[in-house]
Amino acid sequence: MNRRILALIVFLLIAFGLAYLLDYLVLIPILKSSTIQRPSAWSTGLWFLVFGIIRMYTPFLGVIVALFILGYRLKRGLIGYGLRGGRAEYILVGMAIPYAIYLVSLAYGLLLGYQIVNPAAMISKIQNIELGEMDPNMMIVLMLLSAVFNGSTINALAALGEEMGWRGFLLGELGEKLGMYFSAIIIGVIWGLWHAPLILVGYNYPHHPDLIGLSMFTLICIVWSIILSQLRVLGRSVIPSSIMHGNINAVAGMILLSFKGDEIYTSPVGLLGLVASATIALLIALYMRGKNYRVEFYEKGEEVFDNVEY
Repeated sequence: MNRRILALIVFLLIAFGLAYLLDYLVLIPILKSSTIQRPSAWSTGLWFLVFGIIRMYTPFLGVIVALFILGYRLKRGLIGYGLRGGRAEYILVGMAIPYAIYLVSLAYGLLLGYQIVNPAAMISKIQNIELGEMDPNMMIVLMLLSAVFNGSTINALAALGEEMGWRGFLLGELGEKLGMYFSAIIIGVIWGLWHAPLILVGYNYPHHPDLIGLSMFTLICIVWSIILSQLRVLGRSVIPSSIMHGNINAVAGMILLSFKGDEIYTSPVGLLGLVASATIALLIALYMRGKNYRVEFYEKGEEVFDNVEY
């Protein structure tokens, strides 16, 4: 068997096998005993967070094994697949995109007649917190600042485990033959199915723990995969995509609570979020049009992907 095909197969087996094992042994039992929004105990939520981060690093482990199969040295291979500085300005772009999706979602929501509410008030109601003299608008600002900080630090570090696998190794391997956009779509489908056990027990879609929820989340993953791949190529690194991924996770709850209604129709993981995210992806695509961006991979000083046009 071709070594590159074997590396891809082994990568997927490790990423999916270990993630699904964690789901069925740890994460799904936690979800069934409580909800992320209202955990039955503080320690329960903490365990879900810890094992959730471990789950996010299963693709990273798959990359390490794949590098061994391909015969690349670990450090050289990780750098080649995107674990490097790259273009620092795209770190700020990656940081900004989730909040741009939030703003576009709000704009579309207003145009389409969605009922929009103050997320600070919703959070205080859910968690039985009295705002007292604090202005709800000031509370939103503080929440956004907290999301940016957490999303760009702890969350981004956690997201790096996934991004090294999906937008690092997998995009690097598929991009040479298939191009960035087709590869990003395939990776988006894989990414969505990687979450399948959690989605099918109500994670992200408590009203749709079924194929409807899984299908919607897979569509969201496809669009986000396109944006994250664009960032990976523009930034010449997986760090900008990790920053974006981390900030999506940080602000997602705030976006969700800004809209009243079934999560399948709202944002960030419903129809409204899908359209808003697609708008951002289109704007970036227009920016990239006519430019010869490519995934660069270096091994022993030689560029493997020489003429990859996206």
